[in-house]
Amino acid sequence: MYIDTSIRAFANVYNFSVSHWEPLIEPFDIGFHVAKTLNPERLDVNIFSRKRIELTMTTNTIALASKSFEYLNSNPEEILNRVRGNDAPYRVLNMTGYPLTLWSDINNDDTDESSGAKKIEDGEEISWSFYDWRTQRENLSNNEQNSRLAIKIEDDEWATIHDIPVNKEGEKIYVLKQKQKTGSITHRVVVHISLRSDYVKYITLRSALLFENKTKIPLELVAVDEKGNKRSKIYKIAPDEDCAAPIRAAFDHGFKIRPDPGFHYQWSHQTLAWSELYQTPSLSVNCKPIDGEGSNWNFQCFSRFDSSGILAGRYPYQTIKISPPMEINNLLPYDLEYRIFDDKTKQDHKNFLRKGLAGPVHTVDLKHVLLLSAKLVDSHPKYQTSQFSVIHTNDPDRFRQEGKISVVDDQGLKTNLGLHYTKVPDSGGAFIVSIYAPYLILNKTGLDIQIKSKTFLQKARAGAGQLPSGDGKTAAPYIHSYASDERKNRSLLKIGNSNWSAAQSFEAIGSVSDISIPDGDHKEIHIGIQVEEGQGKYKLTKVVSLTPRFILKSSLTTDINIREPRSSNILSLKAGSILPLHFMRAGQERQLVMAFPGMDNNWSNAINIQDVGRRHVKLQKQGEHQQLMKVDILLEGPSLFLHISREVRWPFEIRNESKTDFIYYQGNPYPDEDQGVRYYPERYRIPAKCSMPYAWDFPAAAQHSLVLCPWTEKTSKTRHLRLDEIGSLEPFRVPGNPNKPAMEGGAVDLNIVAEGPQRKLIIRDYDPKTSLYKPKRSSSHRQRLLRSESSASVSTNDEFEAVVSTKDTRPTFRAILRLEGIGLSLINSRHQELAYISLRNIEATYADSPAEIQYDILCKWIQIDNQLYGGIYPILLYPTVVPKTGREMDIRPAWRAALTQAKDESHGVFFIKYATVLLQEMTMEVDEDFLFALLDFSKVPGASWSETHEGVLCDEKIKIPEPSGAMTVSDVYFEVLHLQPAQLNLSFVRTERVNVEDKTSSRNPLMFFFNVLTMALGNINDAPVRLNALLMENVLTSYPLLAASIQAHYGQEFFYQVHKILGSADFLGNPVGLFTNITSGVADIFYEPYNGFVMSDRPQELGIGIAKGTASFVKKTVFGVSDSISKVTGSVSKGLSVATMDKQFQDRRRMNRARNKPKHALYGVQQGGMALISSLGSGVEGLARQPFEGAEREGAAGFFKGVGKGLLGLATKPVIGVFDLASNVSEGIRNTTTVFDEAGLSKVRITRHVGRDGIVRPFNETEALGLFWLRQLNNSKLSKEDYLAHYNITDEATLLITYQTMILAKTKNFTVEWDIPFTDLKTIALEKTGIQLILKGVRGPFIPIEEESGRRFVYSKIKIAVTEYNNSG
Repeated sequence: MYIDTSIRAFANVYNFSVSHWEPLIEPFDIGFHVAKTLNPERLDVNIFSRKRIELTMTTNTIALASKSFEYLNSNPEEILNRVRGNDAPYRVLNMTGYPLTLWSDINNDDTDESSGAKKIEDGEEISWSFYDWRTQRENLSNNEQNSRLAIKIEDDEWATIHDIPVNKEGEKIYVLKQKQKTGSITHRVVVHISLRSDYVKYITLRSALLFENKTKIPLELVAVDEKGNKRSKIYKIAPDEDCAAPIRAAFDHGFKIRPDPGFHYQWSHQTLAWSELYQTPSLSVNCKPIDGEGSNWNFQCFSRFDSSGILAGRYPYQTIKISPPMEINNLLPYDLEYRIFDDKTKQDHKNFLRKGLAGPVHTVDLKHVLLLSAKLVDSHPKYQTSQFSVIHTNDPDRFRQEGKISVVDDQGLKTNLGLHYTKVPDSGGAFIVSIYAPYLILNKTGLDIQIKSKTFLQKARAGAGQLPSGDGKTAAPYIHSYASDERKNRSLLKIGNSNWSAAQSFEAIGSVSDISIPDGDHKEIHIGIQVEEGQGKYKLTKVVSLTPRFILKSSLTTDINIREPRSSNILSLKAGSILPLHFMRAGQERQLVMAFPGMDNNWSNAINIQDVGRRHVKLQKQGEHQQLMKVDILLEGPSLFLHISREVRWPFEIRNESKTDFIYYQGNPYPDEDQGVRYYPERYRIPAKCSMPYAWDFPAAAQHSLVLCPWTEKTSKTRHLRLDEIGSLEPFRVPGNPNKPAMEGGAVDLNIVAEGPQRKLIIRDYDPKTSLYKPKRSSSHRQRLLRSESSASVSTNDEFEAVVSTKDTRPTFRAILRLEGIGLSLINSRHQELAYISLRNIEATYADSPAEIQYDILCKWIQIDNQLYGGIYPILLYPTVVPKTGREMDIRPAWRAALTQAKDESHGVFFIKYATVLLQEMTMEVDEDFLFALLDFSKVPGASWSETHEGVLCDEKIKIPEPSGAMTVSDVYFEVLHLQPAQLNLSFVRTERVNVEDKTSSRNPLMFFFNVLTMALGNINDAPVRLNALLMENVLTSYPLLAASIQAHYGQEFFYQVHKILGSADFLGNPVGLFTNITSGVADIFYEPYNGFVMSDRPQELGIGIAKGTASFVKKTVFGVSDSISKVTGSVSKGLSVATMDKQFQDRRRMNRARNKPKHALYGVQQGGMALISSLGSGVEGLARQPFEGAEREGAAGFFKGVGKGLLGLATKPVIGVFDLASNVSEGIRNTTTVFDEAGLSKVRITRHVGRDGIVRPFNETEALGLFWLRQLNNSKLSKEDYLAHYNITDEATLLITYQTMILAKTKNFTVEWDIPFTDLKTIALEKTGIQLILKGVRGPFIPIEEESGRRFVYSKIKIAVTEYNNSG
């Protein structure tokens, strides 16, 4: 019996930003096949989809999901008690300077009572809803007509404004039409809509002139006429708030500002006039004291506007940002007294700043040279006031801005504090100077430490002061620095009277290590070192924590003594206290023994203190019973914590339910030692029908095994057991005892079960009816004799075999999910598709049988495409070895995970028979542009993790750390856990960042050439990062501890691979990459014949495999040599292209190299020759073009800058052409070696198009193709325009329509026949055979379109573009 059906499914998510539903899962068909059989009884469920399931993930979706989880995890009572419908979806703020009335403009008519009109006074904010929440619940349509407003400003001059959509975030300016023409000025009103974190839209109605207060104090604003008379009321602007000017005053008057009246300053001397700020956007404003004494209060003002807009220079559509001239940020661990000296006025400005705080400075003038001096308050060591450092200069040739400020202690030892400068965007030159510690060392050892710093090729020098532990085992944070900023800087440590340590690096953030320092008398001091990045705003500081490597913590009620084995140095661990282990014997295993205080009390056996986990120790007082102690060894950071507590429940229990007495003892703990070492085990007898607790007598043994033997006089037959092997073990045959007639001999069943943290060995008489094993059948009488003769001394026997019932392992229920694939599109906040993740041929299987449950999931292909425009690498991640056939892909999927769970619950744990994870060798190729765009994508606006946090530099009290965690109960058991090896081949190339907004640049020539050198030599090519396999057997643990152990294992593996990444950099011919390819060829000879022989039943394939391997060796040798040459020449020419300072040349060269990869040596010569000719032509062209472009931008100064750039380009561009020629030829030779391989990989799909409205819609291949063509035309000169639509006129000619231009293009060679911006278009005429364009003053081109539907389509799109263009002003 079977059932077949299918459904069509999709999922949408609501985007509050644009008030629109967007696809989360695009529509797809999913089929179901259910089959039921009765003999044998089995149910099969197959779920399948033959089409790739398309998912879309935007930043808005991620933010909404984050906020939803946060909301659901909040207080449920508060949610349930909230009255539904009380929270309006809109808030409206009136900042026009006039009272106004607004209403819902559904019918586009004037206000009346039925439309719910509301009056809003100037400065008032109200709640607003278009309809009742019940109506909204029943109607989920996207009808924009339901969300439109009409406003009427209470002024007889202006008419009502209708049809204002408020459903989308953004800002739009509307014309205030006059009822009767009374003047030449047409005023505007701005409607600004923003979505807050509570998903309420804020609608701000204001004038076009906005003032932003970016200071730390309240400001006052007033409009004044030409004579300085006040023409408006005084507006108060709180810090980080804004205020709009009244509509008429914005155009007619200027404005003055001043600090809050409590500061006692006059109105500003300068007037903020929009027309003057249009000519000169930056302006310094000062306010004089009311009493005439003291310094002026200065502001830095900057006007932000769209210089290309229609209103530029005609109307004040501007935002004026008011900032303090400078701000000082104290990121030190101490309070700060600072002085700012004005080199021109010779004035000294002093102030005090607490640690962690920032203070604005309004008493300085940015036209002058400024110097800074600092003094640390209550610091250790005591520092004197520093010398002055230049922090601001208007004359770089005379004064250079300094990056550090030096303080000295009483002994004259110097420490450098870092100065970090941040330019405040759109401020007219305001900046923030942060004073920070390059390295902050936290001494948590409880000992006094000295430190020296050593720079490359120089002697070590002593640091200022020392690092005392302080009173009560607390210390002060210590600021550390080097004479220069290099990655090869090292530090040396000394503890007390010890020797100096080896050189230590504090550069690698995230590294955790331990060092041992010789201390004489064959002792060592063990210190843990952890290097972290400062949290939040303190990220400039590297925080180095020094802790004891070993720390004891007692939870006992009595004291105990601690020492190393065979050592006379006894330490006393007080009850409930912490004791660091500093001094230990050199060259010994890290072990400890314990005893109760007292001469007659014996010492315990040793435990290893470097093995993370739980150990048990037996302690005994004279004349008393043994006490069991539990030692939990935890690794937290660089320290190992030994938490000692009393254990009530013993770790093991031996339960003898058989008729035989047994002896058990721990196996030899020294199996690898010299034969001269004698082992005397502690033997225990367990009678029949009894149970006994047990703990290991030698907990420091490398391997723990329990030896079990029957209590008889003549037999020496033993069985070695591992008590961590949970499950039913092979039965143990025992002889009878002549002294006890009840013991007739036979066999016993052995079973190990878990009960919480305790494991039990249960010994029962063998019963063939209940046992999982049965005796083996011997093939001959001789074999039985041989086995009986040797049974007296055998430690393990093979007399039994497991009973395998196919009925128990036959699935009774099987569910299989087969998907053609899953595609995930990531879209950032700028409405660009960032990446496309493709998972192909996904299969998940669930099989349930009476004995076990099997899970198996695999993905045959994984690929991540770079969807950003201009990316160097089109594919970011893909399997390195591309399968040649579908069968090979079935055998070797890209990723696979399998798990088998036993259903037997009698063993007390979640029993996993086998678990494995396999990931094929992957290649990752990424450029700097994508990394920064990915970083920008991770900063999801509105997401909980994107919220800014101040961070903490260090704890107030620095002392010996205590363990924060505890050992968890073991609740999962893996019989075999196999994480198979993985390899990632990493390539990285630096680029110009063209897809992120926060571009960083520096006018410092040294920084400029540093970036050039990094561009040339800082690339990585196929750097192998290998992670070894992790194979574990019989693992009894908890999920958190298992995850932490795996993370620690692979973390160490990853750091071990870092040196290979450094060796694989492009410079020096990529030596590691060359060696890797030659080695891979040799390895092919080994494993390709092996695969050909084993994977096939045809032995003749061995010859095919050998031939394949030999060819691969030659091919990869040639590939490696030519690849090294290509990478060196390519990286050097790329760096020189940055030195040309010609952005157009860089963009054109990047696109040519991305599109024209030479597939063969001949193509390499052709492309290289074209690149050389192009570079020569560009050098000559730049010499003529750059001066005129510079003059247009900056006048005479720009002209001379252009001459310099042209000369620089003339010198460097021909050199770049030569390097490009060499790079293309060598790359062509390299690709010739792979020309006979399978077709190269390509992107799964082209970049999707997101419209100008910001609404994400299901993927449209036609729109995506049009966007692709637009970006390729004329060497990407039109890539910045907003694509709207396109129409194919012929097979070769296509009409492209953007919101700015119409283009007729040839899509085969990406050339433009003509392009007409809408500024030149007068009107369009729809004719029978096409569309006629009429330009201003001349007849334009004719667009031939035969089909009427095509003409109407093009006409409608042009109408949309023209309407949008006209409304933009």
